[in-house]
Amino acid sequence: MQTVKSALAQKSGAKPDFTLEPNYGSVRLETGGLGQKKATATGTARLSKGVSVLASGSVFNDGGQQDIYFPEFATSSPSKGHALNMDGDRGYRLFGDVQIGNWEFLAFTGTRLKLQPVSWNETVFNDRGTRAIDEHTVVASTWSHPIGSKKSLKWETSWDRYRYNG
Repeated sequence: MQTVKSALAQKSGAKPDFTLEPNYGSVRLETGGLGQKKATATGTARLSKGVSVLASGSVFNDGGQQDIYFPEFATSSPSKGHALNMDGDRGYRLFGDVQIGNWEFLAFTGTRLKLQPVSWNETVFNDRGTRAIDEHTVVASTWSHPIGSKKSLKWETSWDRYRYNG
C-alpha cells in the first residue's frame, strides 16, 4: 500500500500532519438494453489520526423504450398515438462518509430527470418538455461512545429532503 505524504513536510524534513493511505478505488462502466449507460467511481482512504473517508458518485442515462403506443391518442395527435423517444431518464448520485474518532458524517444527494409522454396534469402528448424531476438529499451525523464491554451511548441527527416536480 502506497502512502502519500504532504509535499511541504517532505521538503522541510518535518513530520507530516497527515498521511493518506488509499485503500480501494474503482471505476465501473455499465451498458444495458434500451440505451442504458451508467458510470460509477468509488474510492476509500484511511488518513492518519483515525480518519477514514469513502466517496462514490455515479451518472446514468437511459434512453428508454423508443416507441410507446397510446391508443387513446391514435386519432387526436400528429404522431398517431406513438410517443417516440419519450421514456428516457438521466441523473446522478453522490455519496460520502467520513469517520473521525467517535464521529461519523454521512451525505447523499441524487437527482433524476424522467421524460414523460403524458403526465398527471394538462400536457401536450409526446412533448419532450413533459418531464418529472426527483431530488433526494440526506445529511447525517452520529456520535457513539462505548460504555463498558457490552453497552454504548449513541447520538444521531439527520436532515432529509425529497422534492418532486412533474
